[in-house]
Amino acid sequence: MKILETITERVFHLWKSLNARNRMLTYREEDRKQMEHVDIPELTEDEYQMLKKTWPFLLFDRKDLYWARLYKKEQGFNPYYLGSTNHCYALRKRINPIKQIHALSNKALSDVYLSGIPFPEVYFRCLKGCLYDKGMTPISMDEAVRILRQKESFVIKPAMSSCGEGVRRFAIPDERMITPAWLSSVFLSSTDSFIVQEVVHQHPDLARLNPTSLNCCRITSVYVAGKYVYAAMLKVGKMGATVDNWHSSYLIGVLPDGHLKDRGWDISLHSVFETDFGIPFSGLKIPFFQEVLSSVEYYHKHFIPQCGIVGWDVTVDGLGSPVVIEANLVVPGIPAEQLCSGPFLMGVHDELCHAFGY
Repeated sequence: MKILETITERVFHLWKSLNARNRMLTYREEDRKQMEHVDIPELTEDEYQMLKKTWPFLLFDRKDLYWARLYKKEQGFNPYYLGSTNHCYALRKRINPIKQIHALSNKALSDVYLSGIPFPEVYFRCLKGCLYDKGMTPISMDEAVRILRQKESFVIKPAMSSCGEGVRRFAIPDERMITPAWLSSVFLSSTDSFIVQEVVHQHPDLARLNPTSLNCCRITSVYVAGKYVYAAMLKVGKMGATVDNWHSSYLIGVLPDGHLKDRGWDISLHSVFETDFGIPFSGLKIPFFQEVLSSVEYYHKHFIPQCGIVGWDVTVDGLGSPVVIEANLVVPGIPAEQLCSGPFLMGVHDELCHAFGY
């Protein structure tokens, strides 16, 4: 029996090692592909050694430093810029408890687990093929139909997805279109777990940037050893886009007073200076931005302080109230946020080193 246990343990550790290596190579290749059309300078040996000294708890390989090289090109070298997706993964893995983040990342239950946070109104949800209303009472398909017939539109989101994958928005021009058969066909094209929510009507100042997408702030907040920092950017949808992931949006840094920076970036890392409707980023200000910042800081500190880093997608509704679209714990976002807002992790550098035993 002991021999079998030993073999099992060794096989398990070998599997973990291979899985970690495959993940590292995958992230490295993703970084390379995103940069392949961008002329980025190499880091000098002094810069490389400075990075290693600044982040002593990370494993460094020159093949991983695409983001650090891009930042050098765009803003100048800074050793506090965390330079690769692999490094960001290592950081998130250490400061976000893995057993909790996967449960808290279930979008179909976010409003239940984090009930004090203003998510979009829930109409109903599906968990493993079973329907529940927003109060978690089981409902039938006929009851789901009745709920939607009272609405003008709705959004359906898979429980476990990221980057807007699988999110669909439906208008209801005629309540008679909502039938059990039609709803079943919609559900069948989704996963067995999803949530059905209201369509959030954003503030006019945000809607004019692109009316077909929800133009959200991404606030990446870090809370470690009682110290809090954040990075802020705005995701502005491209013309005709209905989701706000980077493939469909432009990312623009946001100054502390809510004004946008002059320049943003598209997914190919080309500089962009205006929306697809010709509205320059320069001079634009996000409405009620201070309320967004203070709300996110409160939510992080009071609802999920055990998680060191959270990527909050937040918009502002027509009444000026922040609405949290989702809290990203698995892929909170660091590389692009640093590109847009600067190396914000400098503010918790010592705390992060301590968390890794340095």
